[in-house]
Amino acid sequence: MSWLYISGRGHSGTTIMDIILGNSEEIESFGEIISGMNRIDDTCGCNQTMKECSFWKSVILNYESDNSSWIKDVAFLKGKTHSKYWLYLYLTGHYFKGESALKKINKKVYTSIKTNISSQNNKWILDSSKEPTRALFLLLNNDDAKVIYLVKNPYDVANSYKKRFIKYGYFNFLRRLYKNKRDFIFLSFVIRISWTIGNLMNELIKLRFPKRVLVVRYEDFINDFDGAVSEIGEFLNSDLNDIKEMKLKDQPFAIGHNIGGNKIRTKGSVKLEHVESKNLLTKLESFLVNISTFILRWKYKY
Repeated sequence: MSWLYISGRGHSGTTIMDIILGNSEEIESFGEIISGMNRIDDTCGCNQTMKECSFWKSVILNYESDNSSWIKDVAFLKGKTHSKYWLYLYLTGHYFKGESALKKINKKVYTSIKTNISSQNNKWILDSSKEPTRALFLLLNNDDAKVIYLVKNPYDVANSYKKRFIKYGYFNFLRRLYKNKRDFIFLSFVIRISWTIGNLMNELIKLRFPKRVLVVRYEDFINDFDGAVSEIGEFLNSDLNDIKEMKLKDQPFAIGHNIGGNKIRTKGSVKLEHVESKNLLTKLESFLVNISTFILRWKYKY
């Protein structure tokens, strides 16, 4: 059983891809593992808090069987996925400090999760935490790990950010919560720049590990489901015909013990549907998207 990681930018559809792939007999998905595993009071996909969920409670007990601290260790692990560590890690292949502790904690988390997976058919433990630094770390330290790099049209990403801001009055960016409207006006441009920088980081990871990173456009995953799933199955050397069959029969995709990320994880199940979103971007915001993302938009044919 190996790590499978979905990397990408926020609001790019990683949660729905995670849920769908997790319905394969060969893939066990847990949502944004790294992002969510220190938030034990948050709701798991089973609609219990993580500390009450039978699966995660067992994982944590297994981890702490030698008196280790789950909260302390996973907070350290999560902290090391920050983008500020990416360049040094990419250039040197290791962290400046904390490398040995990080490897030990990562291996222990993997073992604790694997021990509590009941199915013997699973080949992959799927994490959709999105962080390029985490993707790079897994590829550098696990020869059998693979990464799906999910990319989405930057206009739709920006529109999704704005939709959330209008609905909830806040949005998250670089692990900070922004509520002030003036923040959005300023950071709306930064978000578009981050789409380019973040995807460039993922492109450089693919350049380094060409056979272990697969680029998938979100639009292809939605509009050409069978083709995209076939490509992913070939990449993973896994039979994903079971999820193709579910889509063909219009069956809902069940959500497992998913943590972190989008609150859709508490819905119990989802269906793959293409929903047109109203364009909320002003002409100025669309112009900013245009000038800040044009290089990679050309590459991805947006």
